[in-house]
Amino acid sequence: MNSANYLEANLIQGEIKMQSATGTGEPIQSFNFAERNYQEVDQYYVNVYVNGEPWEIHNSILDLGFNQKGCVLRTGINSGLDIFFGNGNMGAIPEEGASIIIEYLVTAGSNSNILKDKEFNAAIKDDNWEWDGEGILQDGSTVKLNGNFKIRMTTDIIFGTAGEDLALTQLIAPHISRSYVLASETNYRYFF
Repeated sequence: MNSANYLEANLIQGEIKMQSATGTGEPIQSFNFAERNYQEVDQYYVNVYVNGEPWEIHNSILDLGFNQKGCVLRTGINSGLDIFFGNGNMGAIPEEGASIIIEYLVTAGSNSNILKDKEFNAAIKDDNWEWDGEGILQDGSTVKLNGNFKIRMTTDIIFGTAGEDLALTQLIAPHISRSYVLASETNYRYFF
């Protein structure tokens, strides 16, 4: 390779992890997938699989159609992820013994973003990048990547996102109905 050649690479900022659970066959199944050391889970990079088939993630159980293969996902209050499945009328119910796998990205949140401009980020140097592992050539032989390839940032790396903030948590878990219907004594107490 000469200086005119380059290699494009897809980057993720963090570590992809997977956890599993087993379906109970009951309506409104919920699972908490805790993350050790209170690491942040990127709420925008999560995949859910039931028996190897991807299920869509929705904002509310009310968004799920009749027996639709989908779920509702929230970042947990004290780290990790909370996942909820439907009741048949609103979303499908994972059958008893179903393999439920959740794939997610653990990050340092927005603290792991790296700015290309060295004036703003003194920690960035051209020689502080390392390849993890070896490359494989077309003939099957391996080559050490460190020393043979140089990594240079051309744009900021700003993939890190913070976990669910307090305002969002308050919005999705209010003390009163979002519809503000005054249908019971409790509704009146909270409204006034």
